[in-house]
Amino acid sequence: MADMQQVLAQAVGNLGSTLEAQLDAEMKRLDDPSAADIAAIRKKRLEDIKKRQAKSKEWLARGHGEYSEIFSEAEFFKTTKVKGFELAIAAFCTLATAGCCQRTRP
Repeated sequence: MADMQQVLAQAVGNLGSTLEAQLDAEMKRLDDPSAADIAAIRKKRLEDIKKRQAKSKEWLARGHGEYSEIFSEAEFFKTTKVKGFELAIAAFCTLATAGCCQRTRP
């Protein structure tokens, strides 16, 4: 029985040492990135920037960011400019709340 406990303790100790060595190697790799790691990070970042810029150009071409006044519900649903956009902002005003909808940007 004592021999079995020693073997088990030794196996657990070896496993712990192996896992610790793997973790140390991974931490060293993350702390000291190679030139290839940095190049991969830079490449991914540039791709993300290009995708965002392309999406921004597409939105501008489709009229995103424009301010327009719509005076009736029918006109709102007829214009349907917001269809196809991920985001849209609409401010609905009545005569009583017209002050809150004043345009603040040119």
